[in-house]
Amino acid sequence: MNCCPVCNGPKIENHFGAAVCRSCSAFFRRFVLSRKKSIECTGNKTCIIDHKIKKFCRSCRMMKCVESGMIATRINEPIVSKNTDKINSLVSNYPRLMEERQIAYGNSDHAQRLNIGDATIIMEADYKLTMRHLDRSLKEFKNLSKSNKDALFVQFYSRCIGAESFYHTLKDGDMNETYMNTGDSILPCETFFCGKKKHPKLTDKEIGQMFKPFWEMTTLQVKQPLAHLKLDTFEFASLVGLMLFDGSYMGIDDYCVEMCYQIRNIIFREICAYHREKNEYADPAVRLAEIVSALTLMEKAKYNLQQQLQLCCLHKLDHNEQICLIFNAFS
Repeated sequence: MNCCPVCNGPKIENHFGAAVCRSCSAFFRRFVLSRKKSIECTGNKTCIIDHKIKKFCRSCRMMKCVESGMIATRINEPIVSKNTDKINSLVSNYPRLMEERQIAYGNSDHAQRLNIGDATIIMEADYKLTMRHLDRSLKEFKNLSKSNKDALFVQFYSRCIGAESFYHTLKDGDMNETYMNTGDSILPCETFFCGKKKHPKLTDKEIGQMFKPFWEMTTLQVKQPLAHLKLDTFEFASLVGLMLFDGSYMGIDDYCVEMCYQIRNIIFREICAYHREKNEYADPAVRLAEIVSALTLMEKAKYNLQQQLQLCCLHKLDHNEQICLIFNAFS
């Protein structure tokens, strides 16, 4: 396997004229754009640069970046609006998204009980509606190149599905139910994966037993910690923004990585300003840390659902091929 010529790290890609890892690419960009460029080596310019070492000489690392062929003039700094209104924009446009969903799915007076086939059809239809909502709300996302936007959104959406479902579920207050964004709830585990036709080899009970551990794990590792956080509307929108603008996603270029970094910093400031105004915490950074911790919960939820969809494919259970592709993108 090819290794990074700077730090011997794995997963190299082309960045600024050289094939290096994402970590060295990010370091090179930060160093070039930083005002503090006069950093001297304290080890006679022979320091070891290796990704397994926690801290190493920045001067020697930069020298190796240049020697590997990285070119400073190839860095284009994204122009990100400094206004701190990104979360409010997501919040104010959310009712319109819900109205569009009602039109798309039908406005039934009675909530439905959905199996996996019904639920994944809604997920597939909601893909374009959610992207349109983000285009309306966040001009930085709207103005991205198609390749960056597609890569960013497909990895975001596989996490957002769970986040939004849990948000609506916990708002209702019933931990034993799971609600879709349509207001419909999904069937219990014992029947959720059972299609209209009987499986030729597995009984409905066997299918339910196969998936039950995943559901119990989701409740224990995701639902309960989220319920403890008690996110309000603004905080949930903040979580959505942080999930979307994740510079660690695969398939995005350096420009997009830097843009994500800048927008996340703006969102952090918005969260702190929001809580300073509410005056519920002595230090708003404490609440910020709690909201950021929810990102790990969404990662667990995504991985859990991904495994369940893979089991559906393996055992030829009812499922939606497009949703499986979304969850497996860049995996």
